[in-house]
Amino acid sequence: MAVLEENGVTKNRSRIQCLYGASFLALMTSVGPSFAQGVSGEDEYRTGDEIIVTGSRIARSNLTSPAPVEVLSSEKLEETGLDNLASVLYELPQFGRSDLSSTAGTFDSFNSGVNTVNLRNLGAGRTLVLIDGRRAVSGVSGTSAVDFNTIPVDFIDRVEVVTDGASAVYGSDAIAGVVNIIQKDDFEGVSITGRGGFTDEGGGETYSVSGTIGGNFGADQKGNAVLSVNYYEDKGLMASKRDFAAQDQFLGSVGPSSYSTFSPQGRFLTNLSTFADHFTFDDNGDLVQGFDRTVHGFNRAAFRTISSPSERLLVAAKANYDILENVTMFSDISFAQVDTIIIEEPRAFTSANVADGPAGGIPLDNPYIPQGLRDFIQARNSNADLGDDILSIEYARRLGEVGVRTFENSRQTLRTVVGLKGQIGSSWTWDAYYSYGQTLQSQTGEGQINTTNIISALDVEENPDVPGTFQCASRVARDQGCVPLNLFGEGSVTPEAANFIEAPGSFQATIRQQVAAANLQGTLFELPAGALGVAVGIEHRRESSREVPDVLTQTGQTSGEPRPASFGSFDVTEGYAEIDVPIIAGAPFAEYFGINGAARFADYSTVGSAFSWKAGAVWQPVEDIRFRGTYGRSVRAPNISELFTVGAPSFGSSLDDPCSGVGGAGFVDNTGGILTANCLMEAGVAQRVSEDGVFVQGDLNQQFISVTSSGNPALQEETADTLTVGVILTPRFIPGFAVTADYYRIEIDQAIQSVAGETLLQLCYNQPAGVRDQFCTAIDRYSSNPNGNAEFNTGQIDLIALQALNIGGVNTSGIDIAANYQIDLGNTFKLPGVINFGFNYTWLIELEQLTILPDAVSIDVLDGEVGASRHRWNGTVQYNTGPLQATYSVRFIGAAVDNNSRPIDDAFNYADPETYHDIQVRYGFGESLSVFAGVNNIFDNDPPNLPSGTSSADTGCNRPCSVYDPFGRVYQFGVTKRF
Repeated sequence: MAVLEENGVTKNRSRIQCLYGASFLALMTSVGPSFAQGVSGEDEYRTGDEIIVTGSRIARSNLTSPAPVEVLSSEKLEETGLDNLASVLYELPQFGRSDLSSTAGTFDSFNSGVNTVNLRNLGAGRTLVLIDGRRAVSGVSGTSAVDFNTIPVDFIDRVEVVTDGASAVYGSDAIAGVVNIIQKDDFEGVSITGRGGFTDEGGGETYSVSGTIGGNFGADQKGNAVLSVNYYEDKGLMASKRDFAAQDQFLGSVGPSSYSTFSPQGRFLTNLSTFADHFTFDDNGDLVQGFDRTVHGFNRAAFRTISSPSERLLVAAKANYDILENVTMFSDISFAQVDTIIIEEPRAFTSANVADGPAGGIPLDNPYIPQGLRDFIQARNSNADLGDDILSIEYARRLGEVGVRTFENSRQTLRTVVGLKGQIGSSWTWDAYYSYGQTLQSQTGEGQINTTNIISALDVEENPDVPGTFQCASRVARDQGCVPLNLFGEGSVTPEAANFIEAPGSFQATIRQQVAAANLQGTLFELPAGALGVAVGIEHRRESSREVPDVLTQTGQTSGEPRPASFGSFDVTEGYAEIDVPIIAGAPFAEYFGINGAARFADYSTVGSAFSWKAGAVWQPVEDIRFRGTYGRSVRAPNISELFTVGAPSFGSSLDDPCSGVGGAGFVDNTGGILTANCLMEAGVAQRVSEDGVFVQGDLNQQFISVTSSGNPALQEETADTLTVGVILTPRFIPGFAVTADYYRIEIDQAIQSVAGETLLQLCYNQPAGVRDQFCTAIDRYSSNPNGNAEFNTGQIDLIALQALNIGGVNTSGIDIAANYQIDLGNTFKLPGVINFGFNYTWLIELEQLTILPDAVSIDVLDGEVGASRHRWNGTVQYNTGPLQATYSVRFIGAAVDNNSRPIDDAFNYADPETYHDIQVRYGFGESLSVFAGVNNIFDNDPPNLPSGTSSADTGCNRPCSVYDPFGRVYQFGVTKRF
């Protein structure tokens, strides 16, 4: 076994590891899937003593980078047995809960199956994702979030993760940090890999096969091309396959007591408020008065999924050719076809979803009304003492005859890069490139309801031409194919009626990104302590996004809320400069001291100019210890969705009008008259006070106020101040041991947020002129009495148009600790092999979400909640000898609460610490064949009991399955053949 002596430490030459992130040699071989603090395969990435790490664009010694950078080698990715990079990154304690993953967002029909990452719990939009140091096109319309489904794991050489703000180096969105995916290059040969996985309890099976081929070509072998193809299938996991998710749940209630009251046989309301007075049907199909959830309810969980089924085809290719002695042409092209499907229970809807008042209900002359219900209504309407007459029958029903809801998403992502790179003299390098990225999304949906057709189909009369049969009363509707609809009882809807009221849905989205950039980096001159390095560059980028739902969805004629078409674009031109200055080297108490600085100026077509900067330093007083630190200002420009989303009215929100009671006796104005004065500035309110002496909010208006949420073209960029301070220890008296500790703090100002409708009303009417203006423009009131409807008296609120605003803030801080220890058993105990120990820990000290209003600052403490546990760590022990490699990994998620605003001992507000154990064994038969087998979640742990009704539970799982493992024990196997 060949070994290398360096700094007095013996290392396996073929498995040397380099801690870029810790900026020191980790002195260990490849480690298991859950240990990642800056580990990589050094032999593959070093060029002499100089490398370019993602935290900088300047080539420098890997010992002098001031920014903490994690590195995952390709070997490490193989050892996880996972086919999605997002799943691997989530196991790092620096990453928080993702809103979009295979087990999150299963009810987000537009983004089903997307996998994003969330560095530092600051959101996917504040984590910049690069491929080979260049931006990647988004996978979610209107945002910058990259879909990791489109990245083939087998084509990855390594992954570098910068864990401090890097906007000055790489631009907007890098507030939390950067994930840079470095793809394989100069590959020669053929490699074919097959993988599979299945769970102990059934469901969740995965299969994949991939192949990579590469080689040199051209005269004098000046060119190299690499092609990789990957096919992956995930069968998904139905909720019915897991005991904890197979039954509907709500807090302490499990099973029938939590079943939905929207049942397939229907629930019929007759202006009576209690379930005991509602009508339904029993199992024999007989009409009964009184609805009992445990008897007549519906188990939604039987139809839901914990993870969405998906299928992926990924193709990636790279090529380069030396067209001149110091000039190389390069190209990079990748294509991803990702198909996913969401499965949901049949649509639940009510007459209120169709239309307000009698128009949405079943007319009393409908011939399908059961006689018992008809007799009850007639008796009630004939009794004047019982109040207003029943004008129509309101209903709540699940339309099982139409079938389950499905949303099939097909996404095609194309990314191409062409460029030139070269060298000038012995110390300068340059590159220039153009990249084009595009994501096309096409969705088809089934199981939604056309509300316009329902109204027509419920207005039924006897067919005079065929006595004893019925038809839709409207001739226009009949000409459009209307079929009478009978909602009374399960199975009462005919296939023809189901076809008429179904609203097949569609959704189309197009995302485009274009980037042209040029970079130059090298050495200005030599200083006594080393070379003074600089990097400069310029970049122009254009982003556009367009999403178009079907017409019925846009106009609100389905059983869901309306979603208008939205589109937008922006472009930005940026220039940056970076400098690295070695100050002292080889002096007492200063083996090395150097500083680094970077600045970037950007000119956006939306927010105008934005400036970011960063400064850092490294001090190594003696050989065994180094200190490092960075401080800077990062920015994030608002994305297209935040700027240009078109708002659509909701079904209605229950809101109290602050102006209700103004002018009346006994009205108390606690604002010193500001509230009264502001309300009287509204023409409709002032008219009511003038004519009636008081303004009173109507009952219906209080219950149903339309609220829209839209983008805001006036938004400005977010800014963040980021501090990191760290220490690196490589004690020579413990050969093979290294440890790092880094403190970080990120403070985001002018964060983009929306306020709730109730808050907006208070801000408008309780604030003095000038302060209130930006909030009051979002509120529309009736200035006249529409259609003579007394419910909408003049001055009633018609619409509240919420917009995104720069009123938020986020503060987070913590400590990252990593330790590595390698023991060569041959040197120490005269035994074969090497043992590697790895440990990676994050202590989340603070995570706060702020809403900064004119009169107050609201603070939402998130640290310690599910998905943001204060303590997370993972550890690895690996034994490696010749062809055999065995890895044992432990992942720990600390105790958490569902919501910090509730006492910790509240029911369903606490999750115990969770520990997962994984093992993998890999064996190589020479250089050409290797096989592996492993088990994840060896002890078959279930997610903690935080069911529906808590803020952390994921829909479809009844547990926080995007944080904890819902699959249970998983067996993995695979084989790789190289030629």
